[in-house]
Amino acid sequence: MHRRLILITGAPRTGTTVVGEYLSGCSGVGELYEPMNANVGDRAVQNQFEIVGAGGFSTEVASDLIERIRRGKLHTKSPQNANRNRFLNRTKRTALSARYWPFYRTLVWKDPFAIFLAPEVAARGDIPVIVTIRDPLSVTGSFKRMNWTAPIADLIARMEEAGLKPPEAARTLLAQEQTPARAGMILWHLVHAELLRWLDAGVPLTPILTTDILTQPERFTATIKQSTGLEIKAPPGPEVAPIPPNEDLPDKAHIKQRNLDNVSSYWKKVLTEDEAAECRALNDKQWATLAATIRNSDAQ
Repeated sequence: MHRRLILITGAPRTGTTVVGEYLSGCSGVGELYEPMNANVGDRAVQNQFEIVGAGGFSTEVASDLIERIRRGKLHTKSPQNANRNRFLNRTKRTALSARYWPFYRTLVWKDPFAIFLAPEVAARGDIPVIVTIRDPLSVTGSFKRMNWTAPIADLIARMEEAGLKPPEAARTLLAQEQTPARAGMILWHLVHAELLRWLDAGVPLTPILTTDILTQPERFTATIKQSTGLEIKAPPGPEVAPIPPNEDLPDKAHIKQRNLDNVSSYWKKVLTEDEAAECRALNDKQWATLAATIRNSDAQ
């Protein structure tokens, strides 16, 4: 079966899941959730955030994986994390559905762990690639709220092995104690330094600022249609069920029915002044350049 494939990727905590759910709600469209997650994804994935040409992830392995994703022929792992269901986690469920459900004409591959594979996927010419983007303070705050870390040292080493040039500012922070907040801000910096390079080089990616989902829903739906041909239901707008200001933030990854303030400002409840200042010093310039690049491309 030859299915159409759409990749939705971006740094973790930038909205890949919510964008993926808008697309997979269309008729004849199925979801494939994080097949490149090193813990529960395909067995060909040995490193979190695989990079072609590093860590044993060759061009041949990448090409085979992309084609198997399109066909739904994945060989998923059993997670070792006790918090995940070994048999019915979301990756395995959607992989089984992609393999056996015959009515999917399009498969939405939702996967932040595929971000460094985006140029290779886009170069194929028949797979739209959407990259979700969220401001660095919100991503950093989300990492701290979730108590998440990331394999930053390993990622930088594999970037170098593949011939990429990780920014020196990220290396400097790497020498300090690695906390969830610091992991979030460094990972944001590494991902978006590469994204800027790809956009400057003309790689055919569709960047989406996830705040547009709430603030400019018409722009969001038009961008999705132009990139994928899919007509999605318009988002409800910015005023949706705010979390009361005195209520603790949930410690789960995906929170339904949040408004714009919840999405873009809750970092103020999470990050210390020092953490916020460190994130700004590392990422403000890059964030301003990226936002301007996206808006300029929209105007053309």
